[in-house]
Amino acid sequence: MGLRKLIKFEARRVTSSRYIAVVLVFLVASGYFIYHGISQYKNILEEKNNFQEFEREKYEYFIYPSKHGNYGIRLMFVPSPMMAFFDGGPVPNYMTTFIDGSERMFIYQPLKGQSAFSKITSAFMTFAGFILLFGSGLSLLYGFAGSKDHEWLKFLEELVGERKRLFLYQLIARAFILLLFCLIMDVFSIILFIISGVSLNLGCFFIFTLAIFFMLLFFLFGGLIAGTLKSRFWGWASMVIAWFLLAFLVPAILYHFTYGLAGSIRSPYKMDTLKLKLFQDYEKGSLEKGGKFDQSKRGSELEKDMFILFWNGGFKELMEHEADMANEMKDNASFFQTLASFFPSTFFLSVSSELSSRGFANLIGFNEYSQEMKKSYIWYLAKNYLLSKKVVFPPFIKKDENLYQGQSQLPNNFGFGLVVTVLWLAVFFVFSWIRFNRMLDRARDTERELSPDELNKDKTNVIFTSDKGLLPQLITKLRSQNIPFLSVPGPASLPGDVKVKNLFSLFGLAEPEVLKEIAGKYVFTLDPDQKGQVLSEITRSLTADVLIFDNFLAGLSDDIIHHFAGVLNSIKKGRIIVYFTNSLLVSTVIGDCGIKWTDEKIAF
Repeated sequence: MGLRKLIKFEARRVTSSRYIAVVLVFLVASGYFIYHGISQYKNILEEKNNFQEFEREKYEYFIYPSKHGNYGIRLMFVPSPMMAFFDGGPVPNYMTTFIDGSERMFIYQPLKGQSAFSKITSAFMTFAGFILLFGSGLSLLYGFAGSKDHEWLKFLEELVGERKRLFLYQLIARAFILLLFCLIMDVFSIILFIISGVSLNLGCFFIFTLAIFFMLLFFLFGGLIAGTLKSRFWGWASMVIAWFLLAFLVPAILYHFTYGLAGSIRSPYKMDTLKLKLFQDYEKGSLEKGGKFDQSKRGSELEKDMFILFWNGGFKELMEHEADMANEMKDNASFFQTLASFFPSTFFLSVSSELSSRGFANLIGFNEYSQEMKKSYIWYLAKNYLLSKKVVFPPFIKKDENLYQGQSQLPNNFGFGLVVTVLWLAVFFVFSWIRFNRMLDRARDTERELSPDELNKDKTNVIFTSDKGLLPQLITKLRSQNIPFLSVPGPASLPGDVKVKNLFSLFGLAEPEVLKEIAGKYVFTLDPDQKGQVLSEITRSLTADVLIFDNFLAGLSDDIIHHFAGVLNSIKKGRIIVYFTNSLLVSTVIGDCGIKWTDEKIAF
């Protein structure tokens, strides 16, 4: 059995009605979040036009020169179209800056210093948050479904011919399906953008898709590992715990921890106090040297000297404090991004935030741009009002200087985070292989021995025992002697999320006439007898020298037991058939060379 056939089989499994229903619900929900994000972006663009129109009209209404200083200017942050995918960063919608002649600079909310870190959330009500919350859960379940049927995997191991190959085939097949799902999401997203008339940076979108795939692949490995646990209960419990920790708790702890550390950044209100003191000193000095200011003193040498003194002294000091606070914000943002890099889930959120243009890089960039514009505006006011006698001012905003265009960016330590994520995947790959290997080797202690030499060829050898360690011991001896064998799983071990006809196609078989009625049904809808019929027909096609069945017919009707006995009689020539059971009825129906082993532990 090759990789291509296994991928084809896995693809057919995910086209079951249950999988399709889940994918459709997922697509509809994702479409809602993306469309909502696109609508928000278009609303911001519309508000941008209104904003610029108002700013132009405001300038035209200024009759007195002093109005320029009193009413000031506003700057607006315009996000990237990628904001449609994530809305949990520190940058809010409709963020604007107000700068007046007193050097006051207000941002929508005081998003400077510690307060800048109060706005970061996991944003579950956005597309990226939805992918983390539900995509991670579905990836866990998908990985779990690939390793929970232990007996079926033991059967596939012999069909594939090598355990490592089976492991890689299973992993590659499911990773390929996961990648295909991501590509479907990509196409769906691009179509929504085209319909909405919004352009999308495909390069940034590709990186976003890569981040999604790596995050989902991480959870897929987690599901694979959980499925290898012997206890189904602990398998489910470990998945729920891992999901809660990585999707909820770790991001929440990271955000609160980073916000706490941001307390060391100087407060914006202390900065306002410093500004007030510097301007009061300037006004006090002006009053002492030149008296109360009036229009007749505009452009005088005294006013020029006083302003130049302030410009090179107090104002320069103020700008240095602003630059220091910006550097403190950068350091804290970098520390947050470094911490986020240690877990694939938080790294995904960090990358999503920066790619959306709603992250720290653009918030700090907007702050720095506002500082530069503030410096230019103060000089503009001084040049045209304080240091001259002009009555009509040239406009300060000539084109789009009052707009700051946010750009999709990557975290500063994106490379480090990517390496850490790949290391996580490598560790999970190795650990999942160890668990997979241990699962297939799982055996129970037994004091008995059963040698292949004791088994009769051309016969059905019934091993009447309740000793669960005898079968693994026999398999170990068959492998050591390089004897080809197949341990056929019972009906209960068949994967339920596949149609009967697809199960037959895995073995290169056409549907038998006797099973035409159920060929289009999913295995999970079949009753035990129907599953027994399916496996009976598959058994006819098996070609191994030794076929092993472990309590295969438990719980099936007498008709199926007799039917299966006929199947064994038709294929036993030239091979060894071994049947383990603790049922005397089954032993007498299918055995034709006597009971090989009588377990004294069984009471008659």
